[in-house]
Amino acid sequence: MLVAVALFFTIIGKVSQVAAVTCYQCESHRGEYGCSDPFVYSSIEQINCDTAHFVRERKPVFCEKKTDIVDGYYVTTRGCSSEFRWEDIQQYADHRGGHIPCIRQGTKETCLCTGDRCNSATRFINNVQNVPLLISAIWFYVIFYY
Repeated sequence: MLVAVALFFTIIGKVSQVAAVTCYQCESHRGEYGCSDPFVYSSIEQINCDTAHFVRERKPVFCEKKTDIVDGYYVTTRGCSSEFRWEDIQQYADHRGGHIPCIRQGTKETCLCTGDRCNSATRFINNVQNVPLLISAIWFYVIFYY
C-alpha cells in the first residue's frame, strides 16, 4: 500500500513538471519599476509561456533572467526563455545538485530555472517542484510509523 501511494505521488510530481511554466516578464530599460534588482514582483506581469505571442512549435521550458550592460547601464530582462532548451544546457548543468548555473557570454549573464515564477530571485533554485513529493513522504512516514 505504501509503495503504491508513494508511486502515485511520484507520477503526479513528474506530470506536473511537464505543465506550462509561468514566468515574470519585464524589461528594466523600458522603465518598468521593480524589474531590476532588488526585484519588486507585485508590479510585474506574469506570463504563461505556452500561450505567449512569440511561441511557435517549440514551447519554452525555462524562465530566465538576463542581465547585460548596454551603453554603460545594467539592463535586466525577465521572461520565458526562447533561446535555450534542455539539450542546449547539458554542458552547463550541475548534474550532482540538479541546478542550472547562470550562463555568461561576454557582459551578458542568463540565469535559467524551471519552476513557476522562479525568475524573481537573484539566485535561482530550480528544485521547487520536488517539495510536494518531500512533504508527502514525510506525511506518510508520520502516519505509518507513529
